[in-house]
Amino acid sequence: MINSLAVVDQTGNAGGGSRFIRCLLPALKQVSPDTDIVFFCNKSSIARDNLHPELTEAGINIRHLHTSVIRIADLIYQLTSKIWPFKNNLPHFLSSFLMKLLRAEIEAKLSHFDLAFFPWPFMMLCPHLRCPIVATFHDFNFRYYFTGGFTFNPFQQYLLEQETPIWLQQSFPVVSTCFMDSELKKFYPDAAHQSEVIHLASLSIQKPVSDREAKTIVSDVLKIDGDYILYPTNTCAHKNIGTLIQAMAIIKMNHHIKLILTGPNTRRIRGNSGEFGLELGTKVPDVIGLDYVSNAQMDALIQCARVVVSSSLYEAGNGPGLDAWAHAVPVAMSNIPPFVEHIKVQDVRAQVFDPRNPHDIASKIDAILSNYQKAKADALFSKQELKKLTWKNVAERYLNVFNKTIMEECK
Repeated sequence: MINSLAVVDQTGNAGGGSRFIRCLLPALKQVSPDTDIVFFCNKSSIARDNLHPELTEAGINIRHLHTSVIRIADLIYQLTSKIWPFKNNLPHFLSSFLMKLLRAEIEAKLSHFDLAFFPWPFMMLCPHLRCPIVATFHDFNFRYYFTGGFTFNPFQQYLLEQETPIWLQQSFPVVSTCFMDSELKKFYPDAAHQSEVIHLASLSIQKPVSDREAKTIVSDVLKIDGDYILYPTNTCAHKNIGTLIQAMAIIKMNHHIKLILTGPNTRRIRGNSGEFGLELGTKVPDVIGLDYVSNAQMDALIQCARVVVSSSLYEAGNGPGLDAWAHAVPVAMSNIPPFVEHIKVQDVRAQVFDPRNPHDIASKIDAILSNYQKAKADALFSKQELKKLTWKNVAERYLNVFNKTIMEECK
């Protein structure tokens, strides 16, 4: 039985990463109350999402990491790559030095734990620890190019390509869908034999919010009125926002509805949807980017949405969809394998479209809006089915992996 668990999240990803921590750590403490759980985290990210009171109330001990070295490393790369003639050497040299400082800090602070769990083993050097390591590999999108600008800058890409095989060699890997397990087997066959799939429950908050309170947050705080389609996202290319905007130009011919986008850097996406893209600067926009919103605001937006959509090309799973189903909100989503897997494994219902075809996206969203009674019935059915998978179930699966990994290390 595990007595002490170190959880390390050096990045503190906005959105899904934060909500994953918010759900999993209290559930781990619930299923294993005698385990001392210490969360080593990025101070700025935990303050951004107001996680401190929730986690401490659940019995999680919080320790801050000096994660500014990661931001300094990126800044060094951005600056020196423009002025230094040997740009393939200097940024990597200095950035790697800063990464080694972070690794040394983690190695020093985790010297006495039974096991270390890394929910985001990316953008850092794999530490050399005395205890075994379990790591959740969210996805492998750095192995793809989708379109437009690259998701990662050259230093980040270099770090991901160099360190991921090391992480997989030194840790027990967990993934959240069978599709992501197949990606692990495809890209890293040497590590695939020891991986485990643990499907996730809804990332929505566990404390229900009344419809009245949710509507107040949406209308009075976020200034959103009328019906809307919601896409919790970011501006990375694989999120495929452009095709969804083209679909909106078709949808609004028959429905008076807006598209709301949330996530980092989405605030500039504001205007009227058209055949070629988004017409910016319009006074009455039908596409509105809100940027990053709080956890409570996110749940309120989901709860009040007519449809939650994800037009993504590549994901570990449909986080927005899981949250929508938990609130009995209709879902429209891409026909990519990890999304369809939810239908097969969790028996939820959704309208499924070709994410590269705006006409198909518009048709499937129209099917929801034009027959909302049926769509709502499907959403209510999905909500009931999703109740079969709770965060307590997820935590029990993770705890089994932790204990199994410790036992294997002792052999």
